[in-house]
Amino acid sequence: MGKNKKNQVQRRQRKAQKRKAQQKKDRGLRIQAAQNKGSALKVGQAELDRWKQDPKGFGFWATHGINYISSDYEQGHWDPVFPGLYEGDLPEANLVESYISEHINPDHKQFTRIGRTLLGWWFSGEAGMYALAKEAIRRAKVAGEDPLGPAQGSVWEMFSELHQGVTDKMGDQHLLEEERADVPG
Repeated sequence: MGKNKKNQVQRRQRKAQKRKAQQKKDRGLRIQAAQNKGSALKVGQAELDRWKQDPKGFGFWATHGINYISSDYEQGHWDPVFPGLYEGDLPEANLVESYISEHINPDHKQFTRIGRTLLGWWFSGEAGMYALAKEAIRRAKVAGEDPLGPAQGSVWEMFSELHQGVTDKMGDQHLLEEERADVPG
């Protein structure tokens, strides 16, 4: 086979690989868009608006989720960042944002492991938090627990699964150096 023929074959192979990779990426984006569309359709704007106004709605669940994500499920160590939440003291948004910011290095887009999950939770928005809150409520009812209370096993387990899912998906991406598995501790 001549040199030009060999180069043409290699070029076609590279193009085919790029095409396959792009098709795979496009397929993933289509699936993700369909999933997002499906979850967004399940809750109407009026229902979200009511949830935002409810004292045990959006503000409560945004903070409630942070308490659960920040406590160590594996070790069974309940250490809520905002313990007053369970006595009716909803923290101001700037305090919540300040806590999340402690786990972020915005200059280098790096986070602690918890910070990465907290950021995802915070930016999942009303519809995302609403869907997870509904799932937590469902699980708590099945377990005979109070979904709005502190250290409820079924709710804590759900947030632990959320955190583990982010960790599994992201690996060591965007982690602060001291948080990486490949850096000797």
